[in-house]
Amino acid sequence: MRFQLMTVYFDCTATLFSGLNTGIQRVVRNVIKRQQMMEKEFQVRIVPVVGVMGTFYEVSADVVLDAKPITASVGVRIRAAFDKMKRFILQKLPWPELLLPSIELILSSIEWVLKKIFWCIKFLRMIKTVHNEGMRKAILNSEDRIVLLDAFWQFDLSKSLEKINPKETITVMFDLVPIRYPDCVEEVNRNLFLKALPWVLKATNRFICISHDVKTQLVQYCQENQINGKKFDYFLLGSDFSPKKIELKPSEEWVSIFKDRYIWLMVGTIEPRKNHIFALDAFDLLWAKGKTDCLFIVGRIGWKCDELIERILKHHEYGKKLFFKWDVTDEELHFAYQQSAGLVFSSFAEGFGLPLVEAMESQIKVVCSDIPIFREVGGGYPTYFSLNSPVNLVHALEKTRQAPQPEPVKWLSWDESVRSFMGKILKDSLKSF
Repeated sequence: MRFQLMTVYFDCTATLFSGLNTGIQRVVRNVIKRQQMMEKEFQVRIVPVVGVMGTFYEVSADVVLDAKPITASVGVRIRAAFDKMKRFILQKLPWPELLLPSIELILSSIEWVLKKIFWCIKFLRMIKTVHNEGMRKAILNSEDRIVLLDAFWQFDLSKSLEKINPKETITVMFDLVPIRYPDCVEEVNRNLFLKALPWVLKATNRFICISHDVKTQLVQYCQENQINGKKFDYFLLGSDFSPKKIELKPSEEWVSIFKDRYIWLMVGTIEPRKNHIFALDAFDLLWAKGKTDCLFIVGRIGWKCDELIERILKHHEYGKKLFFKWDVTDEELHFAYQQSAGLVFSSFAEGFGLPLVEAMESQIKVVCSDIPIFREVGGGYPTYFSLNSPVNLVHALEKTRQAPQPEPVKWLSWDESVRSFMGKILKDSLKSF
């Protein structure tokens, strides 16, 4: 009798169709990169899948890893341009008071149409991908598992999940920010998360969180909402950028930014919980004191950040002590870590905080907000500051600049992280034959 390997299916829908490579997408890509390693070491079959029109389709790892953020990048540019135009029309033009409600309604209608157009483009891209790649439907055997590895709320996967009826559904939980800090999340994403959470809680047998802190939050949430019969576990993310060494070939522009400057790096999507305003307020205080420290903000333009972006671009230190790049490759980011003096991480809510371990791996100084997840991940490596006032960050920066270089810390590689993750997935699942 021929032995058939168990198959573990990994959902990659949101990463494939967004093409992005920040936060969750970086986790997804780093797991999928190690498809062969997982198959060899755990004797299982690993298959990435995407959910389209109520069906999961198998897709090659290369398709997921090679996805580019074409639609997402264009969408960000159009949204930024539209928001700028909207502010100009509403705030700069002298409209009569009676006309303002009508003008706002017209602009809101245009915004709604733009969102629908991009939704249609995204949907057509999904259909085109399925057709061009000739992807086949995922058919699960009795012992197969599916792992909702990606941002499960970005696409409705409930019907796809019901159709394949897996023996076990495992969901990776990245954070509970849409529940704990709803005002800091883009409205559309918050609504999608809250809509998806009930069916995910119902369908999931086990949750694997990306930190002990997230696990604690999720267990508490389930207890408060009387959701029983679930199992919870966690693993920690890796810190290296690639299984292979990245060749640093920076452009002249990137080299010129770091030349003869003491640069503090900020990494992360531009959104409220990352607390860029707090950090910029602190650096304004530093610069008012005549300090030469520089701030380099690296991150995709997110949501509720229009005023911040405008403040950055119009800042009198922009291009001198303040720099901003929103479309950055892994190679460029790696170079930035290598050339920076330290990392500033001022978030008030995180599921893990990849930049923290990446900075530790790069052996640069770290100054971060004093929140539980950073204590869990950073331990004694960073200098912590209270979020009560930007003055606290100023003091932390001044103290850390004078301090000696921190002792190197060995953090998990992505190989080690994925091994741990797979161990959690296959826990109590493998049988002896």
